[in-house]
Amino acid sequence: MKMVLRQFANCLDVAFKLLFRGGKSLVIMMMFPIAGVAIVIAVAGDNVFHLQTATKSVAFLLMCTCIWGGLFNSVQVVVKQRTVLQADLAAGLYPVAFTLANAIVQFLLCAFQSAVLCLCFPGIALVYDARPPSGGALIGGSGGVYWEYYITFLLLFYASDALGMVISTLMKSAETATSVTPYILIVELVFCGMLFELKGLLNKISYGMISRWGMEALGTTSDLNCLPLKDPSEQDANSSSGGATGGGTQANVAPTDAAADPSASPSPSTSGDASLPTDNPSASASGGADGDDPSALGDAAGAANPDAAAAADPSALTAAKPKLPDDLSYCPSGMKDEMLDGGGFKYSDDYLYNDWHIAKAWIILGCSALALFVIADLLVHRFKNTNNLGRE
Repeated sequence: MKMVLRQFANCLDVAFKLLFRGGKSLVIMMMFPIAGVAIVIAVAGDNVFHLQTATKSVAFLLMCTCIWGGLFNSVQVVVKQRTVLQADLAAGLYPVAFTLANAIVQFLLCAFQSAVLCLCFPGIALVYDARPPSGGALIGGSGGVYWEYYITFLLLFYASDALGMVISTLMKSAETATSVTPYILIVELVFCGMLFELKGLLNKISYGMISRWGMEALGTTSDLNCLPLKDPSEQDANSSSGGATGGGTQANVAPTDAAADPSASPSPSTSGDASLPTDNPSASASGGADGDDPSALGDAAGAANPDAAAAADPSALTAAKPKLPDDLSYCPSGMKDEMLDGGGFKYSDDYLYNDWHIAKAWIILGCSALALFVIADLLVHRFKNTNNLGRE
């Protein structure tokens, strides 16, 4: 046991020295979260944390930054030390000491990167005056939502970092490991569930992806279910303009019909009798004595503008309400009533975001990181079985 601890301490010292002597690689690692913050702030827009689509886009960018940064952190850690590691293992080094030391160093690196990435939220608040929900799904208080984002970022970075370690143990050159990484990222992005609709077998495969659970955790903290797809004020404006248009259509239809059939309602000038009474004064006044029913015209206008029809008919508005999940306890105060009252809100079709869901996503991400590091350790063991140091 003492031998393992001594080897672990030596490996930890070597891992730190290699990290800080990385030069260009270290600068790139530090620039990943900074570049992510700049890109997120640039593309967030005024509707982030207000509309579902804009918030999903920001969550997707944050998830991409975490996965790409985590993969790049460790994809060359083992492959660059391959020859030296094989010699050390042949001399009696325990593989677990090497793997555990690098796992700790990578965890500290991911913790720093996650903290830097959280700077995007003050930047969004400063530029767009938009802020995340007042409280987290699991962690309450004014800063709870930021702690939830930080934990999600850390788990995403670390799980991706562990995946990079596995890739690094499988490759025989640093160039090959670097060239494979983008393809791994593409697979993760495709199966995250945000770019394409996944059904059947593809949907089941997505449950094994880091990106899927990262998006679910970010969506839960961002309250995606409780965000409208469109701005309710714009919907109200469209309904009002639609109603005015419908009224104008009704006013214009009657004169057109009258002009098309002048014999249907004789005017005083054509009959020569100014005192001749009309059988339908209201129809004569509107020029629509051809038998058109004003209510029928209103129905036609309503068909042309469903929003106006729904506003005029409460029963139609009730029938048009979206079907909501039973559990809405995780929505902000008052939001549930607005959703149930048909305020134009729509929950996510892809995920059921709630407080239990973020806990499940965190557990899966943490277990994924642990399992991937164990796999990496098992792959390092096979280096001991080589007869020719430096190559297999």
